Amino acid sequence: MINSNHIQISTKVYLLPEANELVFKTDMGDDRVRIEPLMVQLLKAIADKKNRLVTRQELVEEVWEGNIGVGNKALTKNIYKIRKVFEQQGVECAIETIPKKGYRLKVTRTKSKPISYKPWMIAAAVVVAFIAMKLVVPGLFHGLSHGMMH
Repeated sequence: MINSNHIQISTKVYLLPEANELVFKTDMGDDRVRIEPLMVQLLKAIADKKNRLVTRQELVEEVWEGNIGVGNKALTKNIYKIRKVFEQQGVECAIETIPKKGYRLKVTRTKSKPISYKPWMIAAAVVVAFIAMKLVVPGLFHGLSHGMMH
């Protein structure tokens, strides 16, 4: 359940600043992902101005208290990290980069979270399918092997 202190990023993505979490709403429930506090501050600063250009200077002022030396490098690094979290959840995070100026946020769900199968899972599925076929048609494989031998 999303609390009243959430920030809606899109129809299916919420930021919970107090918990340092992003919530991705899916057909199977909520996926909660913990993110670093600086990432929360940065995403909040951009999300508060949804669909509007937020200058690099504004972000450095708000998130890094104007420390340009640290802020500029950290800004680029944290934008990358935010994009990576969205990508891992199967969500296109369109933090649009406006060269030499800043960023604009537009987020849409584009695909399901990728499913990764381990090789043993595939092998187990093949074995189960083989056993099921053998039970349903007991003579199927026996007849095939004898037919090939003759």
